[in-house]
Amino acid sequence: MSSTRSVPRLRWEQLPSDVQGGFADVLGSPVESADSQEEGFSPGMAARCVLADGRKAFVKATSSSINTHSRAMMVHEGLVNAAFGDDAPVPEFLGSVEVDEWFGLAFADVEGRLPATPWNDHDLELVVAAVDALAVPPVEGIPHLTEVLGPAFQGWDRLATQGADLTDVEPWLDQATIVQLAEISAGWVDACPPEALVHADIRADNLLIEPDGNVLVVDWANAGLGPACLDVVGMIPSIAMQGGPGPSELWARSVHSETAAPADIDAFVVAIAGYFTDAARQPPVAEIPMLRDFQEAQGVWARRWVKDRLDL
Repeated sequence: MSSTRSVPRLRWEQLPSDVQGGFADVLGSPVESADSQEEGFSPGMAARCVLADGRKAFVKATSSSINTHSRAMMVHEGLVNAAFGDDAPVPEFLGSVEVDEWFGLAFADVEGRLPATPWNDHDLELVVAAVDALAVPPVEGIPHLTEVLGPAFQGWDRLATQGADLTDVEPWLDQATIVQLAEISAGWVDACPPEALVHADIRADNLLIEPDGNVLVVDWANAGLGPACLDVVGMIPSIAMQGGPGPSELWARSVHSETAAPADIDAFVVAIAGYFTDAARQPPVAEIPMLRDFQEAQGVWARRWVKDRLDL
């Protein structure tokens, strides 16, 4: 459960003793050894552990003093994982720990690997098929994606209000085009029926491929209710960024490309491109120093997809 982009991480040994004790209570055995996962996007602690009784677990924790937003996302992730059925393609959820400002999650450890990056056809075929089939039924108590992603997907609106001219970023992104994209992206709300539990942040470092080729999806901190096709649309810029095929070719590989309304996909693609374009221009996040560069790298491919779909 790691990525190639490091953030400052706490080690298991640095957790307060009462938080460590909380994990022991949830796991039914104290942690005997912990291999801290030093890479990833979420500030806090993440470790693969061996328990005193010989079992293995993956644990992670953060606190509001480290990053308030990350703690809130972890709380949301816990609610989502607690609601999954037995057949969901996710690691087994073992429970949550809450001690004062700290919050943590525990999962059964998975003998899996991240997809190869740069992407290869074998892993891409496995992942596209798995995400195409990712139709987790709506879960009671989980918010709609319009609530989870609403502010984030208003990127073009904010840029239009600012009178931004981004021809230095893309020659075709003048003020008039930004206003047009804001109007198109607004359609994503009406194209978002709550038919499934959508992960909304699938990329290589949120996937685990087991030895038998089964694909598990992890880190459901942004999940909400929406259309199943949105997970395929959302992961495409990251795959293209990490050496996979271009967005149009990737989308054509999905079964959703044959059934989803083109205007709905236009709205999703434009909204996602607006998110990355606007987010990459925001001030750096001290706890996640590489975040803005990562968003811009995906924004490059999302904007290319917009240009291709809308013939701009």
